Amino acid sequence: MDTKWATTELAWTSHPETGWEEVSGYDDAMNPIRTYQVCNVRDLNQNNWLRSDFIPRKDVLRVYVEMKFTVRDCNSIPNIPGSCKETFNLFYYESDSDSATATSPFWMENPYVKVDTIAPDESFSMLESGRVNTKIRSFGPLSKAGFYLAFQDLGACMSLISVRVFYKKCSTTIANFAVFPETATGAEATSLVIAPGTCVPNALELSVPLKLYCNGDGEWMVPVGSCTCMSGFEPAVKETQCQAGGQGSNGELGARGDRDRCVEQGQGLRWNTNEEHEMEKERPQFALFISLGRFLGLCSLSCNPGSFKSKQGEGFCSPCPPNSRATSAAASICSCWTGYYRADSDAPESACTTVPSAPRSVISSVNETSLVLEWSEPRDQGGRDDLLYNVICKKCLPERGTCSRCDDNVDISPRHLGLTERHVTVRNLQAHTQYSFEIQAVNGVSSKSPYAPHYASVNITTNQAAPSAVPTVHLMGASANTMSLSWLPPEKPNGIILDYEIKYHEKDQGEAIAHTMTAQRSSARIEGLKPGTPYVVQVRARTVAGYGRYSSPTDFSTNNQPDADKTFQEQLPLIVGSLTAGLVFIIVVVVIAIVCLRKQRNGSESEYTEKLQQYTIQTIESPIVTPGMKVYIDPFTYEDPNEAIREFAKEIDVSCVKIEEVIGAGNQQQKLPSNRGKTARHTQAIPLEDFTPSGYLGQLIALLTLWPVNFSIQNLALKIPPL
Repeated sequence: MDTKWATTELAWTSHPETGWEEVSGYDDAMNPIRTYQVCNVRDLNQNNWLRSDFIPRKDVLRVYVEMKFTVRDCNSIPNIPGSCKETFNLFYYESDSDSATATSPFWMENPYVKVDTIAPDESFSMLESGRVNTKIRSFGPLSKAGFYLAFQDLGACMSLISVRVFYKKCSTTIANFAVFPETATGAEATSLVIAPGTCVPNALELSVPLKLYCNGDGEWMVPVGSCTCMSGFEPAVKETQCQAGGQGSNGELGARGDRDRCVEQGQGLRWNTNEEHEMEKERPQFALFISLGRFLGLCSLSCNPGSFKSKQGEGFCSPCPPNSRATSAAASICSCWTGYYRADSDAPESACTTVPSAPRSVISSVNETSLVLEWSEPRDQGGRDDLLYNVICKKCLPERGTCSRCDDNVDISPRHLGLTERHVTVRNLQAHTQYSFEIQAVNGVSSKSPYAPHYASVNITTNQAAPSAVPTVHLMGASANTMSLSWLPPEKPNGIILDYEIKYHEKDQGEAIAHTMTAQRSSARIEGLKPGTPYVVQVRARTVAGYGRYSSPTDFSTNNQPDADKTFQEQLPLIVGSLTAGLVFIIVVVVIAIVCLRKQRNGSESEYTEKLQQYTIQTIESPIVTPGMKVYIDPFTYEDPNEAIREFAKEIDVSCVKIEEVIGAGNQQQKLPSNRGKTARHTQAIPLEDFTPSGYLGQLIALLTLWPVNFSIQNLALKIPPL
């Protein structure tokens, strides 16, 4: 860790908040740096802490800390108490995880371990520029996964410019034809760490054990033991290699004859990849030597075109995996061919793969508004074994020729995305509706392809569906032996509800002995129940497609004793309805009777009025005629019968009326004893037959004659054509 190269805020933890403050600044080379400052010298009893982030240990036993800081001279600050300091303390705290918080561990020595009190070599006054001090301290041995650094200020005016955490090691080296690996220093500054060695290729050990000591300052000591070149090989390159004799000093490595060599390609020398593998098989220590050769720059071992090496370290170049290529040297990864991809989780050494083809043999089975889909796996899985399936539902409108995604009410079981099974069940589809289903095949690289996944589609049309479940059932009233229930119709009747089936049973007995009844409406009355007994009730609806699902079981209980008030209250609507119906029936009968009687009377009066009219005699004594009354003429009052006829039939043209004959003229007399000395009235209807040339039918007319007693009766026959 080196805060000198930090480009963002360090955001270390400080306590209290009025203590250390993070400030951005510039170093002598005008590079931006992140520093922490504190200067509360005018306040007494200062105890300001600053803690770094968690620092992993990485198998290091001893750690070194380099601190660069500036401190102001207390004497240059006027009017300050005697508590001003020019030092600070360095602590560390070990932990197996990054678990420190603002309050834990406690801000005090123990649990924190004190490393040292840091004093500056030089301080500065207000008139001088800040003088940077550099101090290095180390601590160990470390045993946990990591640690925190902590800085304690007790009243100084200072600036912590940078903090660098590092460890010392002895680098890889070759001595006495042996290779010694990189070795970290020990837990103490005086510790010596033993590093075992390995002979270079084509060399043999002369003495064992072959080792080299690494001291606390990261320097190698005198090696113990040595190696020597095999027969037929001679030392080369400052006794770091054993090469075949007679090869000269052209920089080629002598190893296993002509096969083991550095071959010149391009601008440098490259180690042959196949030869590296051969050497690794023959002698494992060759791998370490090849890595050392790269470290020393003896050969340029970059990978040839068509090969790659993805990791730094001891690995070798490898040929590109299938469906990939490397067109240039020193490739760290081989790019995939067009149409082939690698998933994010695929290693660079894995082959490039492609998307799968479409599923095959899709079979659909429609059951009213449910559907079962089955299919077979694709012909080509793209070279992968992480094949999955997606089922996409679309609702189609044939009149518009369009399809849109189904809403969330459609249930696809077990799920519609990421299926490993090759079958699904689809429910809650709409009746008599056309749907289209797409079964997609996808794998780990389908998201890398710019094209949509391959799929197989199937079109189906749903049938008539049974109604959905009844939502809820309510208890409207209960007595000792009855219960009155009501419920809401199904949310999706899917047709006309024909009737409802009510299933009920005692709660303690179960459905094995359940009873059922039907109702035409959304209410019912269950009778014959036991008093004080809980019952479980369920209701379902029926259409031409059959019964729907039952409602959720609901518990209701009857009363323990009959409730007269409730019984009367339940029967009150029936009584009121019966009385109202009877009253309406009586009123209807009375109205009908009155209408019939009036019609009968009006008919009789009309018929009588038509046949018999009131007549008035116009005489000399009574010449006034009341309007609306028919006047009949007494021929006796006229000397000329024709004048009487004209007066009688004045509504008819005179030319159309003539006297055919005089009927009953003679001396007959009719005597009316009760009317002696009075005028008698006689009315006689005379049929007049039609003898006219025109063929008109004659009409019946009534002639009324009035005569005195003992006066002869004279009847006139008139011929009056129809009007």
